[in-house]
Amino acid sequence: MAHRKLIVMLTCVAFLVACLLAGCDSPFHTGLQQSGTAFSAGDHVVVTTYGYFGNGDKLAFAIVQTWPIDTPPEVKLADKRVDFDSKTTPLIRQNDGIYREPDISGTVYMYFGDELRTMSVDMDEHTDTAGMMQLKDIDAVWAHFEKFKKQQK
Repeated sequence: MAHRKLIVMLTCVAFLVACLLAGCDSPFHTGLQQSGTAFSAGDHVVVTTYGYFGNGDKLAFAIVQTWPIDTPPEVKLADKRVDFDSKTTPLIRQNDGIYREPDISGTVYMYFGDELRTMSVDMDEHTDTAGMMQLKDIDAVWAHFEKFKKQQK
């Protein structure tokens, strides 16, 4: 009986390792929640999508899409920079054209047109993102995230 339990346990471990190596959605995403907001910043519309853990105490990722303020709604809806229909987490088109899941260790992904900028941050979702709706332009949005940039070790 103990031999059978060992085989089952090793099989489960092998499955998890195979999923992680293959880039599958893992059980470690358990508890990941998402929220978002939209606002204008100067002459741009900004749409943010946040992934977070707990009650917003730990930001997992932030995706920030921007468009000129006069962009028609149908153009925004047809935007292909982020794929929200693929998995539990959105897929983000990188600068090399490949779509990838977000790094959930506190990564900001912000588009300036088609250019994607990224940075690692240490922030929460509910208070550290407050005040962004009053920012004057999209450079100020990026600067807001920079206040929480993780220090290099």
